[in-house]
Amino acid sequence: MLHEVLLTEFFLDFPQATVKRGKHVDKDLRPDGTMFLNGRTIHLEMDMGTESHTAVKRRFQAYKGCKDMVVWITLSKTRMENLMKRADVMGDIALFTILGSDTWIDLQKNRVSVHELSEGFSTDVRHDYLDSETTKF
Repeated sequence: MLHEVLLTEFFLDFPQATVKRGKHVDKDLRPDGTMFLNGRTIHLEMDMGTESHTAVKRRFQAYKGCKDMVVWITLSKTRMENLMKRADVMGDIALFTILGSDTWIDLQKNRVSVHELSEGFSTDVRHDYLDSETTKF
């Protein structure tokens, strides 16, 4: 139940997004939720810190070959950093954040402002924000 409440809290920061959850998400990937924002599909994984790293690595593997962005939402910086160390199979589609943060971080530790994402980019968001003014985590 807490998992769903926290995921809802995350989605509330994106009132302009269309959201799918439960039986309405991709049946192969099975993310916790998917939002459609400025023409982009963003899958969401709410990490409560209860799954082993082995189980999470299996989830990372499930996204191998996916072209959509995947945001891993954690409850702590330590958990986020531990997930980032194991997510290399996902490549440039993986982003990480801590619930309540206004910044998402990629595997190279580049940051993107959620406000920038909400406003949209002219081309592929995974590359635009890397070419713009970014800071290291």
